[in-house]
Amino acid sequence: MNWGTLGHSKDLEPLLVRLYDSHRIYQLAEDRKPEARAELSHIVSGLLDMELKTSEKELIADILINLMRQAEKDLRCAVAERLSILENVPLRLVLFMAQDEIGVAETVLRSSPVLNDLDLLYIIQSRDSEYWKAIAARNKLNEPVIDALADTRDLPTVCTLAGNTEIN
Repeated sequence: MNWGTLGHSKDLEPLLVRLYDSHRIYQLAEDRKPEARAELSHIVSGLLDMELKTSEKELIADILINLMRQAEKDLRCAVAERLSILENVPLRLVLFMAQDEIGVAETVLRSSPVLNDLDLLYIIQSRDSEYWKAIAARNKLNEPVIDALADTRDLPTVCTLAGNTEIN
């Protein structure tokens, strides 16, 4: 692929190269080095924090989704943690992470500012109690989401919701 034809900022190409190299190094090492996870997480947040065109963000989302499909759980968790605090992340990347196993999805479900009520309602309808409980722990929940969580009649979810003093 010729990156020069995409019309991206001059800072994007070196970060994409670092992203590729970090993933390759992580795969070759096969030893779950925290340094490799930290480096990759740092690169991901750097990519998503840049001022880019929508098409460039979508390209990055494609690369990261493919990367996450191949990554081990601990790496997906590290990336999900970083994504959960960023506001400028493509929605489909956040939704991809939110649909992962709960150990990965939990931080995104609890914290991501990218998820709106419709996204949360979809996850409540399509997933189970562990996901509901993570959503019930969010700082900001609107009435439709609170009602949907209460309607699950799931005791751990309702207890988390009742104990959440941060709900607006």
